[in-house]
Formats: sequence, structure tokens, C-alpha cells
Amino acid sequence: AVNLNALEFPYPDTGYVVGDNGAVFRVVRVGGQYQFFIPTSVPATCNMNSVTSIPLTVSGFAAGDCGTIIRTTTRGQNWVAQNSRTTKDINSIKMATVSRIFACGDSGLILRSFSSGQWDALTVGAAYTTTKFNTVGMTGSQGDSAWVAGENGTILSSRNSGQTWFAETTNTTVTLRGSYFYAGTMRAWVVGDSGTILHKTETGRAWEKQNSGNNGCRGHKP
Repeated sequence: AVNLNALEFPYPDTGYVVGDNGAVFRVVRVGGQYQFFIPTSVPATCNMNSVTSIPLTVSGFAAGDCGTIIRTTTRGQNWVAQNSRTTKDINSIKMATVSRIFACGDSGLILRSFSSGQWDALTVGAAYTTTKFNTVGMTGSQGDSAWVAGENGTILSSRNSGQTWFAETTNTTVTLRGSYFYAGTMRAWVVGDSGTILHKTETGRAWEKQNSGNNGCRGHKP
């Protein structure tokens, strides 16, 4: 009876669901129906906001408030805590490969791991140290290109695995909340408040608005 905030299915018959108060579930298809199972260990008590994996791999990560990051290498049967070296809330986490993972969160937080356990905080410009980032994405065969998006229509991008970040032209000031980055290409979508959809196809180009058909109402149909 808790809010569930994110899900990921690395296998057609196995997925992970995370939610408030440290809720983490393993979802398995049994006899044609999906059932929820509680892992043997979940070292999390704060709200969990995001979970990530890549297809057909036993490894996965979940992240949430209080700087919480946990990892599974057993298809979600048990999870172990990782040292994120922050207490800021983490809002999104994304794997590009088993060993290359990015995360983002409150107060300009961007984290990177190249070793599936060692997390480093990355430097953003002074103008973004108070920005709340809600979503992170990566493209390229090794996840060398990355984006984060959040408040005030902000999108920052890196082309060198997070060493340097640059502000992208979005032509919007709404809060951006979710994204989809098409693996192996520069194609990406970012969505946010007031029915906002932004689309991009090439490096260096400004983000273009797409018509969502949504007049901006929230919580009910227009």
C-alpha cells in the first residue's frame, strides 16, 4: 500500500518495481501472470525514485532520496547498498553498460560510476548548483554522451562521459521530468509540464517542440 514510482524489465518474465519508504519488489511472470516478490535483502528506507537495468543482464541499480543507491547482481533476488557519497535526493539513475552508470538529483547533483560501485560527483556550472535534475539519459555505444534535465527548462549535456557539461537550447522554462534516449543514436525526447515534448536528432542542434495534444491540464482529462 505504498506509492510505486518506477519500473524496469530487463527480461520479459522478470522486472523490478520501486516506491516509497524503501519499497523494492521483484516481479516475475508465473503461469502467465505477474506476481510481486519481496527480495531477501533491501538496504533502503527512504523513498526510491528510479530503477535501471539493460536487457538480458542480471545487474540493476535503484536510487532514491537520502542519497540511496542499491545494486542487484541476482536479477532482483537481493540488493546491496552502495556508497553514493551524498545525502541529496537522487531522482533518476540510468545504465548505459554494466559498468557505466549515471544518476542525477537535487541541488545540481550528477553522479557517475565506472566501476559498478565507485560513485563520483561531477561538476556543473555555478548557475546550476541549485537546479533540481529529474531525469538522466545516455546515448552512444558506451554511453559517452549524456544528458540531464530538470527545472526551468534546463538540459545539460556531456560528450565526454561527464567530464564537462554544456547548457542546451530548449526554448522553454517549464520543469522537465522524463526522457527517452534512443540507444546508439543521437535521437532523444524529453517531456515536462504543460504538455511539453522536446525532440532532438543531432548533436549541437536546439531541442524542437512537438505537439502533444495536451492543453496543460493535470490530474483530469481536458
